[in-house]
Amino acid sequence: MKTKSIPNLKFKDLGNDAFSVSTPTEHIPLNSVILLVAKKQSGKTFFASNLMNQLKQVKACDRIFVISDTFNSNKKMMEHLDIKREDIFSPNDPNVIPEITKRIEAERDDLLEYRQNLKMYNQYRQTLEQANRYDTDITEEMLIFYNPDTGHFEKPKHKYNGRKPAIFIFCDG
Repeated sequence: MKTKSIPNLKFKDLGNDAFSVSTPTEHIPLNSVILLVAKKQSGKTFFASNLMNQLKQVKACDRIFVISDTFNSNKKMMEHLDIKREDIFSPNDPNVIPEITKRIEAERDDLLEYRQNLKMYNQYRQTLEQANRYDTDITEEMLIFYNPDTGHFEKPKHKYNGRKPAIFIFCDG
């Protein structure tokens, strides 16, 4: 096989750092693919659950999707990971990959919406602060920041405080 360089090939930086999930130096850098291969009952799931737990504790793991038909037999080992029931899938489900993809895209869309709302909030911040204190004119766009429970305009909130979520997919057979 012969290698040939392509002249004038330029890549555009899309602003997506491959290792954008910060982890302590004693942990593996993320994004990573970890493959645990060993004989049955040798501790693969025990190791994986402990690794995911440690990464959750340092806020380097926000959501875990599980693809496994044996998850219930390991439920006790996994309960500290706070995996949502609806995030557990059977590998035999033909829609498992499209469904997980759809949920990851929903996380992305939620973050993009938060960033857009935050940008808008910062644009209108002075007007919104005055609206909290006085009777002042507001636009319909500004009403998305109004909280009827408190009666005030509030800064947008995001479940991960505006950072990109770290999502794990755990496959166990």
